[in-house]
Amino acid sequence: MRTTKKLLSLLLALCMVVSLLPATALAVESEAQSPGAQTQVVLPDGITSESFKDGDTVYDGTNFHKTMMDALKAVAGKEGAVLYCLPGADVGAMTHGHVCASLTVYGNGAYVSGGENDFEVDTYKGAACANHKDCPGLKQTLNITINDLGCSGVWGQRTSAHTINIVMNNCENADRVYLTGTTGVHNITINGNTYIYPASGSNTGHKNEKNEDVTGGCAIYSNAAGEIKIDGCKFDYVKAPINMNHKSAGKQSVTVSNTTFTNCALLNTLITNDEKSYISPIRVLATNESGSSALQVDNCTFEYTDSEPKANGDILIGDGRAGATINSNVTVAISKTAAEVQFQAPGYHNADGNIANESCVATMKTEGTDTVDASLTEAFAVAQVGNKYFDTLNAAIEEASKDSPLVLLKDITVSNPIQIDKSITINGNGHSITRTTNGMVMNVLYQDGIDVTITNLTLKGNNPGGLLEWTMQKDYKENDNPTVTPKLTVEQCTFSSNDGKKTGAGIGLWGYQSNDWFNKAKSEVVINNCTFDTLSAGIYYNEEAPLLNLKSTVTHNRFCNLSWTGIAGIPANAEIAYNTFESSCHGAIQYLLNEKQKTTNTSIHDNVIDSVVGIEFMPYHLNEHNQNGNAKTVEVTKDMLPSIKRNIRNTDTNLVKVVAYRAHSDETLKLAENTAIDLTENYTQGKAPTIETVVQTATGDNTAPTVDKVTPAIKNDVYYEADTMKPEDLNTYVPTYTGPSGYAVKTEVGAH
Repeated sequence: MRTTKKLLSLLLALCMVVSLLPATALAVESEAQSPGAQTQVVLPDGITSESFKDGDTVYDGTNFHKTMMDALKAVAGKEGAVLYCLPGADVGAMTHGHVCASLTVYGNGAYVSGGENDFEVDTYKGAACANHKDCPGLKQTLNITINDLGCSGVWGQRTSAHTINIVMNNCENADRVYLTGTTGVHNITINGNTYIYPASGSNTGHKNEKNEDVTGGCAIYSNAAGEIKIDGCKFDYVKAPINMNHKSAGKQSVTVSNTTFTNCALLNTLITNDEKSYISPIRVLATNESGSSALQVDNCTFEYTDSEPKANGDILIGDGRAGATINSNVTVAISKTAAEVQFQAPGYHNADGNIANESCVATMKTEGTDTVDASLTEAFAVAQVGNKYFDTLNAAIEEASKDSPLVLLKDITVSNPIQIDKSITINGNGHSITRTTNGMVMNVLYQDGIDVTITNLTLKGNNPGGLLEWTMQKDYKENDNPTVTPKLTVEQCTFSSNDGKKTGAGIGLWGYQSNDWFNKAKSEVVINNCTFDTLSAGIYYNEEAPLLNLKSTVTHNRFCNLSWTGIAGIPANAEIAYNTFESSCHGAIQYLLNEKQKTTNTSIHDNVIDSVVGIEFMPYHLNEHNQNGNAKTVEVTKDMLPSIKRNIRNTDTNLVKVVAYRAHSDETLKLAENTAIDLTENYTQGKAPTIETVVQTATGDNTAPTVDKVTPAIKNDVYYEADTMKPEDLNTYVPTYTGPSGYAVKTEVGAH
């Protein structure tokens, strides 16, 4: 029989037991409706409510039936059957109403009054089928559409691999849609349903419109691939309204839109220990390595008016239960929704459902005006390289390169050093790496062609040789002509001890450890805009560094709270500029002089040096011993001294300190004839810069020279009288003037 739509009178609609929802037959199949509103009714031509006689409640297009279960038996196995309910009628109790062929139900505001309230799909067949014997079971794709039938749901324990398409429209006080089994595809579309379950014997204190105690179970559940769409629905007092545990291969997509959750997933007395570790208004996870789940939440509301605390977040991604397995293929996109999103890893809860390990949860809050895209992998990832996320730093390092940067996603701790032996870019992204045991945090092993950049990272720990070490590969030791000179760039990083005891160094520059302190290997280091705080030393040029072939640029850095000195060692071929050495540092720069360092090519300029000790000069293997053990004196020439210009010292102490004699090494620092330490053009409180000379002696050391015998010559007659260090601030400045002819005349500057 051909069916058409027919509108009943308003009087009839008001007599319905369950409120009708506003939709035509076509509308309920395509649009979400407002829950709980009045609806249009669909009946075949020639059929009205008066056509239903003697307690009949369902019409199958040919015959009338007393209950929905009777009607299902009559049309069992008939592909494309359509059932029409008496508007507002009680269609009887229904437990596992068997459906094995495509079916459409127009509920017309009728309701199921008892049983488990479910249409059963793909569970029973043969003699085991409760509705009819010898049912062959599902043989093809099943389409089941339920419109405006209160207290109804769909349940199935899959036995076939066929696709099941479920559509429920505008069903008030609906029951669960619950499909288990990993075979086949589950496509579920729910529009305009409301969910509040009567539960016999419950005692929650929450009542439905019939004054019955209610507690909600799991409303929507699927563990197979498929597309789930939930739109315009309302969930009240439901333990786990939307609960997806994807256990199969393939993709499961879940879209929840325009839906309100009120007092759902509350930790009341009816929640079991196991339940409280996973219940949430929306929960999505995937536990098959070949499967993925994608959740989209748009324009949804999570409301709580009761005093009970909620379990977990409004949205829960992953499984934090004790003994659970985790799969990383879960993504979530949230828009126009204020929500607390929790990402959980196994072990967050213990067997009693209580919190066991806080590190196994990550929480994100959305404000309702933002759009957020995240994933389970991202929530627990240590680092990201491109679009890939990694839960260990070593795995991320293997993937990353110079052009594919590693981005750190969280603060981490390590107990062993991180090894870098290739060209790579590491972006700390404002995070930190802390070593829990003494030793270096990161070791960069350099050889021909390695180019490493480290930015925006904090390293914490305790290691005398440096938290970050630049260490030579053995086979590079004598390479003075590399194809590409290895380079380390460190920018916007912070280095500090992790216990506040000012121990260890920030960066250590090393050669290959051997008796040859002067490796031929070339390398380059750039350290810019970093902070060295609460350490012994900031940057340590180790005595085994390739001193003559290391080019270093140290600029715009801050040194503070250092118990020893900011920069220590022999910075040959170095530019040390625009740095600040604060008064909380004992020393600023320790410059070691060595006989093989005939030409330093080092410039120390434009620094603020307010440390207790400024620039310190010290002999280091300057006077080598001959075979008889006698030391020869090597005089320091002008070319062995660094250029010191335009530095600012706001403290009333010496700009330079010279250790003229070191007792334990029996070395004397002596300047060659006509050689002076040039301190001109620096600012030291508007006065001529000065030098302090000290002699280190040991008890009973009769060979130590007196200070007056080794006091070095100093050149300090030209200096700045203001810390702006403009040319006119020099004490020798003579301004230009305009002569009678109008031409500018400049007077030669002479010393005062």
